[in-house]
Amino acid sequence: MVLTVGLRAHGGWTELTNDDFESGFGSWVDGGNDAALSATHAIGTQCLNLQDNSGAASSAWLSSSLDLQTYARLKVEFTCVTVDFSGVENFLVEFSEDGGSSWEIAGDYVHGTDFSNGVRENPVLTITDTTYNFTSNVNIRIRCDAGGNNKDVFIDNVVLSADVGDSDADGLPDTWEVEQFGNLTASDGGNDNYDGDPSSDLEECAAGTSATNPASFFHTPLTLTGSGTFDVSIDTVSNRTYVLEVSDELSPSNDWTYSESIGPILSNRTVTLSGEAPGITQAQTVIGSWYAFDANTSRHTEAADTNATGWAASLITSTLGSDTTNTWQSNDLIAGDTGPVVPDTGDSGLRSNAANENNKTITFTFTNTSGMDIALSAFHYDYRKEAFGEDLSNQTEDWANIDLIAISNVTGAADGSIVHSRAIGTGNYAWLDVDASLAGLSIANGATASFELYLTLTIANSGTKPGWGRNAKFDNLAMVGSKVSGDPDSLFGRVQVSEARFEDPSARYVPGGYSFVWGDHFGNNALDPDKWFVGMRDPVSGNLIPGADGDYLLNNKYAGYVTEEDSFVEEGSLILRNQKRSYSGTSPAGTYQYTSGWVASMHRGHLNKGYIEVRAKFPAGDKVWPAIWLVAEDLVWGPEWDLWEYFGYREDVGYDNMGMHLMTGYEQQGNLWPDQDPARWNTGWSKPFDTLYDAEAWHIYGWEWTDTDAKWYIDGNLVRTLDRSSSIDPAAWPDEEMYIILNNGVRTASPDTTTTWPNRLQIDYIEVYQ
Repeated sequence: MVLTVGLRAHGGWTELTNDDFESGFGSWVDGGNDAALSATHAIGTQCLNLQDNSGAASSAWLSSSLDLQTYARLKVEFTCVTVDFSGVENFLVEFSEDGGSSWEIAGDYVHGTDFSNGVRENPVLTITDTTYNFTSNVNIRIRCDAGGNNKDVFIDNVVLSADVGDSDADGLPDTWEVEQFGNLTASDGGNDNYDGDPSSDLEECAAGTSATNPASFFHTPLTLTGSGTFDVSIDTVSNRTYVLEVSDELSPSNDWTYSESIGPILSNRTVTLSGEAPGITQAQTVIGSWYAFDANTSRHTEAADTNATGWAASLITSTLGSDTTNTWQSNDLIAGDTGPVVPDTGDSGLRSNAANENNKTITFTFTNTSGMDIALSAFHYDYRKEAFGEDLSNQTEDWANIDLIAISNVTGAADGSIVHSRAIGTGNYAWLDVDASLAGLSIANGATASFELYLTLTIANSGTKPGWGRNAKFDNLAMVGSKVSGDPDSLFGRVQVSEARFEDPSARYVPGGYSFVWGDHFGNNALDPDKWFVGMRDPVSGNLIPGADGDYLLNNKYAGYVTEEDSFVEEGSLILRNQKRSYSGTSPAGTYQYTSGWVASMHRGHLNKGYIEVRAKFPAGDKVWPAIWLVAEDLVWGPEWDLWEYFGYREDVGYDNMGMHLMTGYEQQGNLWPDQDPARWNTGWSKPFDTLYDAEAWHIYGWEWTDTDAKWYIDGNLVRTLDRSSSIDPAAWPDEEMYIILNNGVRTASPDTTTTWPNRLQIDYIEVYQ
């Protein structure tokens, strides 16, 4: 098997400019008559307004050029709203390597494709040095290319950031080199390996391991788990995402198939990813055998399976000698012509026939050079016991035990532990084929594992016949393991574990002093089970959301039965769908007229104070009840933060309302809906929400929770503040870990007249900062 570790080092983003135009053009230059500051569509009091298609006069550019020689990437972020664009009219982000003497189009935003009039968009453009020439005199220009003075693009919150550079062009970020080595000369990058471990300095940089500690490196042990399947164990580093891909080609190509991913990782830990090997099967095979006990040479001879590619088995380590304590003696060998004690092979066998012979051992080793961890399945031996030529009526036999002991380097078994034991009963046996199960045991790639076969034999002689008439005989010893069948040059082909830092958080409006701790960008078109589960019951712990009426329904205020098929990831977004259909549910049992999407981060992602930012589209319609909210991690209902809870219709407030609430009043004792004690709500509403903000368009919803207050933001604008001191019960202000629920509900009490089915709550990202 070939394991390819694909790693790319990144140094992190450095902010170069940040302009909100509140006090003027800031870092930007007014290009002419068709560029101005405006209050229209400003997030604060002012923004940049560009109109018409008059070239430089319809643009703004940086007042000072940027020196990007030490950077690899430039990121341009901004918000925009267009007015009266039509057809394929557009606006542009342009790049200049010569301070503005000439311009290249880096970003082209087209009406009807990239934006719609009146909708605030949040473009993020990344410009790389592989496409553009990063000089010491780089400039950026934003230009309108519409058809008249009545056509406007309003630009706000423009941020330019650059990736940390590599001044010595060795592929390693300067900041990382200084952190690891104290200088830029200790490593030349490439395949240089400062500490001599299996990972190059480039791989150490990307993986977050130490380049100066040979015990710290990125490695991925592989274990077969079944026919054509395998596990990859990864020692992960915080704030990184790991993606497992497979290919059935050994030569470099782009033919990778996504298998599984995990991340961003919150803390250093070992995780396991699973994959399927294209077109490869797993088969059991004898990986080492000893079946000719040679009486003439007084030693055990080995005959390892020649088909077991990658395995090397040593000779049995103890030869036959005179030690009667713990080895087999030469007179314990039996030849094939020894009358009634003929071995199973017809050649030679191994026999213990003396009275009270204990501690008979065979010690042997295996060395795994296969290139992967190999799962063991069985240890095989042939066994025969007999007492011949005697009247056994007055004999007492105690044939004790045969034990197989793991001595060293057997994964899944402690050194010295018994991995197989067989009690030997009374009476005569013909040859028995014994396959001792070794399920769960393996030998790591490159390791040499030692085993001992240990016979405790006691023969009690109470009669007149000699003890030599009792015999315990062995033959055909073999270790059986799992081996991949197929082309030995391809096996699984390649397995690539690619790594990337979560260095591109999408949050636009994080308050000062906060750092990213948890989040999800919903990549790879799969819900991450290390971050979310669907429904009310955590499948790992078995814990149920307090008060839930079943595994897939919280209570009778919800008409939609939660399903896996309505809770999914699609094209980089979490989709929580409501459908109107007849559905038979099992927990709670019943027939439902609606189904819904619901995910929770219980025991996976939680916070006590901090900032949460979500980019989302809400559905509209009188029956919908989508929400982004927090519940206590200690499994007691209350407190509850309702960050953004949209009601298509609620009888006490009417139609089209966004609720922003704190509830502290329930004391949950296992009842479905316990008595309120009392109902302590601090409630805020933004209504009519859809008219004010267009709920079905993308918006950035921000929420900050501190010891003194909570603040709600929409697209960076503060829309509500709840002060602890003015809350209904300041003493009940939440001070505990709380997890996240994202759901698109169907409200039982709301009418079903204007709702479109199916409908979606769509979430682009959610990020938590503390």
